Amino acid sequence: MEKKNITGIVIIIASAIASVAIGLIGLEEFVGTMLMPVLWIVTGLAAAGVGYLISFVVIAITKRDLRYWILPAVAAVATLVTILMCIKENQEFMGSLGVAIIATCFTFPLVVTTTILIVISLVKLKKLRAEGPVEVVSKKKEDDRDLGYIMNLRKVVGHRPLIMPGAGVFVINDKDEILLEKRADNGMWDFPAGAMELGESFEECARREVLEETGIRCGELELFGVVSGKEYYNVYPNGDQAYFCGIKYICRDYSGELKMQESEVTALRFFAFDKLPDNMKKSSIEWAKKVSKHLKENA
Repeated sequence: MEKKNITGIVIIIASAIASVAIGLIGLEEFVGTMLMPVLWIVTGLAAAGVGYLISFVVIAITKRDLRYWILPAVAAVATLVTILMCIKENQEFMGSLGVAIIATCFTFPLVVTTTILIVISLVKLKKLRAEGPVEVVSKKKEDDRDLGYIMNLRKVVGHRPLIMPGAGVFVINDKDEILLEKRADNGMWDFPAGAMELGESFEECARREVLEETGIRCGELELFGVVSGKEYYNVYPNGDQAYFCGIKYICRDYSGELKMQESEVTALRFFAFDKLPDNMKKSSIEWAKKVSKHLKENA
């Protein structure tokens, strides 16, 4: 079970106990004076749980995780109230002077700490509002980095159309055959290509995608063409929409052995230009014709 689910269950149970405790407080004559401090402590813990819930409201408003500031402040207040009520319930055993001394010793540090925490929270909240909405702090942030720029962006925009810059490579062997990969998502044959990551150049993107999807390393890359326009609109099987734009390269200089990326590719093969597979996109077939013509003209 996830920690957040356990936390939610604990909060619900604590709130239920608090309700029972508050009900018993009204029945003090039946439960006895000595039992009342215990009930107040339970109520204080439940109040801390409620404070945890309040912190999530703050998260929703500010788009930042402030629970590490709000929760201690609320817990401190709950503890303060609990101590005061315990002292009140036991006043007959300690006398007025004892109550005053204990109240001062216990409550002064709590009051100071709580005040400091609340002031810090307010200052931080004001600063965050000035900065504007930002990403909620998450324990999965490190994992998110591995998802890639487009995948993280999709978590925000859903299936809506994106302009997707990227790069593709026409890998040519010494027989003038072109490398194609059969994609796992749609079963179509296509050229190695993919979207850019943050900070990448088009050439870096091209080299990375070829290495990831085919296992080979590109040497010299020849700039061949530019991709853009409404004809490069695509809808993925999962519903994601994108308009592709980017650079196409030709690569004759490569090293390594073919090794497909099983999560995205189901087959890798070099094809003669006059024997291309049938299940290719129209735009990919047109690019293959352009590459074939270019190779013949520069033979």
